[in-house]
Amino acid sequence: TLSFIPQLKDVAEIILYHHEDYSGTGFPYKLKGEDIPFGARILRIADSFDNLTNPCSQSLSKLRMDEAYRKLEEDTVKIYDQNIVRKFRDVLDSLKMSIKEKKRVVQLLPEDLKAGMVIAEDIKTSSGILIFKKDEAVNSNMLSRMHEYIKIDPIRGKISVYVK
Repeated sequence: TLSFIPQLKDVAEIILYHHEDYSGTGFPYKLKGEDIPFGARILRIADSFDNLTNPCSQSLSKLRMDEAYRKLEEDTVKIYDQNIVRKFRDVLDSLKMSIKEKKRVVQLLPEDLKAGMVIAEDIKTSSGILIFKKDEAVNSNMLSRMHEYIKIDPIRGKISVYVK
């Protein structure tokens, strides 16, 4: 495990405790509140947000950023540190402002899409499956999944992205 690498001991602790709930109902040790390492509380929020906006399971629906944040807010009292959730909102707001500043749209082939680009229109496969939602910032994980999926069910046409 990471804890055996001296330089990664702090990282190992953050990962170990990132499923603890602020109310003390999480795992593995049912730590509560400030007893949960700060980095683990941050990772808990980021991990949950990522799971809401990029679900691994096909049975879960992908939420937009605002919908995912509302879900985090609903669970704040029990699961998350409310101060970190508020700071996370500030980060999301600044990301949304950055997205709105990107006005010009260009068309790309799927293979030209890169991490960091922001989608200008919903992207669907030939069978109508939604791959990316409008205004979604693309990350490398999402790109990998898209490239695997479109081998089976290709994207119709080009992809619209915002550029500065």
